[in-house]
Amino acid sequence: MAEDILVVEYEPRYNDRVRQALAGQPITASFAKDGEEALRALDSLQVSLVVLSSVIPKISTPDLIRAIRGRGAQTPILLTVSGYNGKFPQQDAVRLGASDILPKPFSESEFLGKVQQMLASPAENKFTSDDIFGDVLEEARAPVAATPRRPVSSKGDIDKLVADSLAGVMPKKRESTMPGTTAVPRPKTSQAELDKILNDSLSGLEKRKTTPGVAKPASPLESAPTYQTAPDRVFTAPPPVFEPLAPAKEEPEPTDGVRFGPYVLLEKIATGGMAEVWKARKRGEEGFQKIVAIKKILPHLSDNQDFIEMFVDEAKLA
Repeated sequence: MAEDILVVEYEPRYNDRVRQALAGQPITASFAKDGEEALRALDSLQVSLVVLSSVIPKISTPDLIRAIRGRGAQTPILLTVSGYNGKFPQQDAVRLGASDILPKPFSESEFLGKVQQMLASPAENKFTSDDIFGDVLEEARAPVAATPRRPVSSKGDIDKLVADSLAGVMPKKRESTMPGTTAVPRPKTSQAELDKILNDSLSGLEKRKTTPGVAKPASPLESAPTYQTAPDRVFTAPPPVFEPLAPAKEEPEPTDGVRFGPYVLLEKIATGGMAEVWKARKRGEEGFQKIVAIKKILPHLSDNQDFIEMFVDEAKLA
């Protein structure tokens, strides 16, 4: 008996690959290029499986899944996701409301095998909460040994806890290094005593008198203060020297590609219906470089909010 499936995919190359995979098989495929067309097809068709791309125009993939489930349909949904490398595709799919995940890019044999598996035993694609979250629930059920805590009953206890917590952070007071001695607190010095110490220290220094009629320098950078300690000895303090700041180095323009933020676009790899993929080089500190793949939305779609949201959704799923 022939099975009917609905393939929701906007990239023609994947639709061609699906047709090649189903050639000669008892499976009839209908195609929809966006979410609205998929909903109209589901209204008129009785399908046994929905193959849904992770990124589609007009209606986002999560919204389309909710719309299908909101109609009460229990039809299995196979998500095709670009760059998926998770270890538990069925569990990840169930969390999104689907049944399983097929990573993109896929071959004809991979697609046919996954479709035949889901059509032959759809019940195996259903999971309970214990199947999905069993490892997490098992850890939650495990008893945790309670750590005894000393009760804090007074402000003194609180102060002690704070002091103990800061013991390794706050600087310690200097103590006497002589063994067998006791640290004695140093007496405070009054302002009058400080003035006397300062005058005694400067008693041998006499500031040179300014010659009458000579203007005092306007800036300390123009003339440094001069002192004399004896008639034949003069000490002049050197003026401060300020080093100019070195100008910031400008990074040269790349000669092997086009600058794109922190990346240099080297070579275009492929172009789809929504975006193009580039081979790029990421630049970092101290000459660090790394070859990466950059997916850019096509220029004529950059002002379409629906496509931008789908582009972001694809990145989140990946």
